[in-house]
Amino acid sequence: MQDEVDMCTILHEANMDGVKHLQSKNRITRLYAWAIIILIFVWMACFQIWSQIQMYVRTPVATNIEALYPKKILFPAVAICNNNQFRLTYITGPTIQNRRSKARINISSTISAENKTVFEKALENAWDMDAVKFLRNAAHWKSRMVLSCIWPNGSKCKSTDFKAVWTLSGLCWAINTDSENPHYVTASGSGNGLKLLLNIEKYERIESCSRYFKTKNLPGLKILIYNQTEIPASSFGGVNVPPGYTMDIPFRVQKRLKYADAGGCVREADDQKSGTIPFDHEDNIGTCPIRNFLRIIEARCNCSMIRAYNNTIYNFCNVDQYFHCVLPTMESDHKSTRNSKCLPACSNVDFIAWQDMNLLPNNILPNLIDTEEEEDVDDMNQNEKLDAGETFYCEEYRLLSEEQVKQIKRSAHRAFEKQSRYQDDIQLRTKRLISKLREATFKLIDLGWGWNDSTYIGAYQRLNESVQCYGEIAVDHSDVIAGILSPPFVKDEVRITNLYREYKADRNRYTTLNDLKENYGEQVDQLVKNMQEISNIISKIWKIYSRSTFKSTTGSGLERMDLILQLVKQYEDGRLQKRAWAEKMQSRSMRHFFEEDFYEGWYNPTIKDFEEDILHTIEEIEDNDLPNFLKLLHNKSGIQMGSLLYFGNISAENDGKFFAFAESLINCTMTHVRNETVQLLKSFKKYVHEFQSAYSNLFKKELPNYLINFDFDSDFVEQNFAMVNIFLHKMNVELWTQHSTYSIWSLACDIGGTLGLFLGASLLTIIELLYSCFHYSLPNRKCQSKTFWEKIIKNYAYLGIAKLNQRWLKKKSQEIIKKKDELEESAVESGLLENYEGEAYGQLNLNTPHFCNVTTYKFPHIDDKESEKNGSSILLESSYHADLMNETKSMDSSDYSPSTFYDTDVQESDRKTSDTSISHAALFLPKEERQSTV
Repeated sequence: MQDEVDMCTILHEANMDGVKHLQSKNRITRLYAWAIIILIFVWMACFQIWSQIQMYVRTPVATNIEALYPKKILFPAVAICNNNQFRLTYITGPTIQNRRSKARINISSTISAENKTVFEKALENAWDMDAVKFLRNAAHWKSRMVLSCIWPNGSKCKSTDFKAVWTLSGLCWAINTDSENPHYVTASGSGNGLKLLLNIEKYERIESCSRYFKTKNLPGLKILIYNQTEIPASSFGGVNVPPGYTMDIPFRVQKRLKYADAGGCVREADDQKSGTIPFDHEDNIGTCPIRNFLRIIEARCNCSMIRAYNNTIYNFCNVDQYFHCVLPTMESDHKSTRNSKCLPACSNVDFIAWQDMNLLPNNILPNLIDTEEEEDVDDMNQNEKLDAGETFYCEEYRLLSEEQVKQIKRSAHRAFEKQSRYQDDIQLRTKRLISKLREATFKLIDLGWGWNDSTYIGAYQRLNESVQCYGEIAVDHSDVIAGILSPPFVKDEVRITNLYREYKADRNRYTTLNDLKENYGEQVDQLVKNMQEISNIISKIWKIYSRSTFKSTTGSGLERMDLILQLVKQYEDGRLQKRAWAEKMQSRSMRHFFEEDFYEGWYNPTIKDFEEDILHTIEEIEDNDLPNFLKLLHNKSGIQMGSLLYFGNISAENDGKFFAFAESLINCTMTHVRNETVQLLKSFKKYVHEFQSAYSNLFKKELPNYLINFDFDSDFVEQNFAMVNIFLHKMNVELWTQHSTYSIWSLACDIGGTLGLFLGASLLTIIELLYSCFHYSLPNRKCQSKTFWEKIIKNYAYLGIAKLNQRWLKKKSQEIIKKKDELEESAVESGLLENYEGEAYGQLNLNTPHFCNVTTYKFPHIDDKESEKNGSSILLESSYHADLMNETKSMDSSDYSPSTFYDTDVQESDRKTSDTSISHAALFLPKEERQSTV
C-alpha cells in the first residue's frame, strides 16, 4: 500500500457517480464541465442538508387532541376579586382617622391640618402600619361580598370555605382551593354549577380625587378559574362580571402536555405537580413570576411584600412605602418583560371560560310598597330604624334573610353618609347649594326683606326713607291732611250757596239740592259728580301715603324658616346626618312650608303692598281719574270743590292750600313714588327668586334625590348586585399532547435522500469516503493534512508541466527530422553523403551523454495519443545523421532537456518519492490496468 493517494482516487473508490469523468484522457473541456457539474450538485446537496439540520434544530412538533370522558371531573378553584380594593367606610372610619402613628423623622408636611382631606389624613395616620394588614382590612369582607353560595351538588357553602388569595392586583377570596381534597362534578350543565349571589358594594367605592385611594377600575368583579396547584398572579385575566346582571360562566377543561425538548416549558417533578413546594422555593414554577416581581419591589423599595404569601417575618413594607413605591412599581411594570425568565410547566390544566349575560331577578331585596310619613320635625328621630316603610317579600323565593337585608342597608347607610361628606362631587355640590342658600338669605336680611319683625322693613317705611316728598307731604300740608282724615261737616244751605254761585245771583232762593236740581237739572248732577271724583282720587292717592294701608310685620309661623337654617348649620358642623336632615325636610309640615305658610305670611303680603296697593292704584288713577282731575284743577272749579270738601268753605287761602297740596301729591305720587316702588319691587323679586332657587335646589332636589338611595329599590339592586353560575359545559376533558415530528432518524433519511438525489451517494458512501481519507492520510509518518494536500496539488502541477514538455519535444523532433532531410538531399546532390553521415554520427555519439542517453521520466496522467496507456517512458534515441548533429551542436541541451521543467527538489527526490509518483499515475488508470501498473 502506498503512503499517499489522490483525492479523486478516494472519491472514485467511494463509488461516487461522475468522478470517473475527471480521469478522462480526452479534451480538457469535458473534465472541467464535469467538475463544475459535480461542484453544483455538491453545493445543492450541502444546502439541502443544512436546511434539514436547521429544521431538526427548530424541533417542529405536532399536537394531538383527544377527548376523554371520565365519570367525574375536577372542579376548578374559583376566586372572586373586587375591582375596588379600598372601602370608603374603612379609610374614613375612626380606626384610621383616630389612629396615632409614630413620629416621622425629617419629614414635615406642607399641608396645614385645616386643609388636609380625609384621605390625606388617613395616609398620614397609617403611614407606619403594615401594608399587608392595611390592605387586608381595607378590602371587601367575604361575609358582605358573598351573600349566597351553593355547591354544584346542591349543598350550601360556608363562609369558612372561602380563603384569602393574594394577587399582584389585590386581595381575592377563593373557594375550592384545597389541592388534596378538591370538589368533583359528575354532570355538566347550568344545573350543576357553583351558584353565587354577590354584593359588589358599589357604594363603598372612593370616587374622590384622591391621589392614592381613588378607584380607577369600573365597578364590578373578576372571576378567576384556575387549577388548585396554581397561584394566580393577577386578576386582570379573569372573567369580568359587571353589576346588575346574572352571569352564566360555562367552561371546558383542557389538559396540555407540551413537548419539553422543544423548549419553552419546564418538566415538573412529582412534588412540583402536587403543589406542596413552599411559595418562595426556587423550584416552585407557578410562583416564579410573583417571586420575580417581589424581588423588583425589594430592590426598589427596600422592603418586602412577601408577607402576603408567606408568614415568615421579613422587613415588611409599610403603608407609606406601599403607596409611594410599591404601587407605582406595580402600575409601571405589570406589562414589562420581567417574567421572561419564568417558563411555564410542560404539564398544566387550563379552564377555558366564557360568559352569558341575563338580567337579575327582582326578588333579591324586598319591594317597598308604603312609606311612613312624619307630621313634623319633632317627630323625627335621627337613630330610628332604617326600614321604616312597609315591604313585600315572597317567602317562597326569598334569596336573602332579614338579617342580611338589614346588614346591607346598614352598610349602605354608612357608606352613603361617608359619600355625602367625602366624595368630591357630592360634597362640593351640597356645599355650594348650602352656600347659595345662605348667601340668598343674607341678602334678603341685609336688604330688610327678612321674615322676622326685626329683619323686615315694610313698604311705608321704605318709601318714607327713600322718597323725600313721600314723608314731607304730611308735614307740609297738614291742614289738607287733617281735612282728609276728618272731613268738615257742611250743611246743605252752605253747599247750595256755593254751588248756586255758579248760576244765579239769587242764592237764597233754594234751600235744598233737590230744589236746585229741579231748576238746573243735569248741570247740578255734573257738579256733584265732579266733587265726588275729586274726593275719590284724593282718597285713593292718600292711601299710598297712609301707614295703615301697608303691612308692617310678617305673618305668624315664619320662625320655621329659622329652624330650617339651624338644621343646615347642624349638618355643616357634623351634628346631623344627611339622611336625618333630608327626612326632617321631607316631613309633612316642612315639605309644604315654603309653598304655603312662607309664601302666604311673607311673600304675598309684600307683593300686595307694592304691586296692588301702590302700583296698581297709581295705574288705575292715571288711566281713569287723573285726566279729569287735572282738567278741573285747570279751570279752578276743582280747586273750589276741594276747598269746599276739605276746608268747609271757599276762600282764596283755602283754594291756594288745596291747589298746592294737589300739585305736590300728583307730582310725588306719579313720579317719585311710582319709580321707587318699581325699583323696590324689582329688587325684592330678584332676591326672592334667588332664595327660592337655592331653597328648591337644596331641599327639593338634592335632599330628595339623596333619600332615593335609601329606598333600596331596583336601581340599588342593579348598581350593587350580581349573580354568577359557574359550571362545566360538557362532561369531557380535552387532552392536548405534543410530540416531535422530525427526529434524528428523519434527519438521517432526508440526508441520505439528498445525497442519492444530487450525488448518487448514500450515508454509507460518506462513511466510506471518510474512511478512505483517514486510511490514506493517517498512516503516514508525517501525518499532517497540510503535507498531504500540498503533495496532491503539486502532483497535479507536475502533470501540466509534463504535458507541455512532451509537446515541446515533439515539435523539436519534427524540426530536426525536417532539417536532416534537407541536408541529405543537398549531400546527395554534392556527393558528400557518406562523409557527412560519418561526421554526423560521430558528433551525435559525442553528445550521447547530453541527448542520446536513454532517460526515463515518469509523468502521471499524460494524455497523449502517441504515448502508451501504461504510462511508459519517453525515449529519445540517437540515430540521427552526422549533419544533423552539426546543427544540434549549436543548441544548448538546457533548451529542450526535461529537467528544465522540474524543480530541483523533484529531480533530487529519493526513490520513495519516485515510486509514489508511479503509484499516482497508476491510480488514474482504468481499474483493469491499474493493478498491473502498480
